[in-house]
Amino acid sequence: MLKRVSINLLLLSLSMTLIIIASEFAARLFRTSNPQVTNVLSQKNLEDSPTYHQFDSRIGWTLKPGYKGLEVLVNEQGHRSSDADCLDKGKKNILLLGDSMVFGLGVSQEKIFSELLKQNEPSYCFLNAGVSGYSTAQELEVARQIFENNQFAFVILFFEESNDMLW
Repeated sequence: MLKRVSINLLLLSLSMTLIIIASEFAARLFRTSNPQVTNVLSQKNLEDSPTYHQFDSRIGWTLKPGYKGLEVLVNEQGHRSSDADCLDKGKKNILLLGDSMVFGLGVSQEKIFSELLKQNEPSYCFLNAGVSGYSTAQELEVARQIFENNQFAFVILFFEESNDMLW
């Protein structure tokens, strides 16, 4: 009985391995290539883009400092903020790190949560360093860059299980 179960488990494992290998082979053989997707991080594509992103050789992309759109404002330091720079005004600094959830993708400037926090807690500076599509590795690099010249009372990393686990 034990021998039969062992043989069945071995056959099941081999079958699953072969299915995975065959699926990978089929995916590579029949995949379609979309040059706009595969080259999205190229320097030329981001520089020619009318959006608030710009190419960055270390991180991939960042926000364009000074960008002003209909619903998005990027300050001169490259962060989504209507405040030019609240870090030098004697306030307690709080760094907000994350991806599109922190950035406020699809939300107008005055309604993103960092702007609402600034209105409700004027003794704090909430630096919104969120950028759409960032992974935690990119967020760490952004934090390192910001820490070179600034100190923070708190750093809050927003991590969303439904998409951040994939990166």
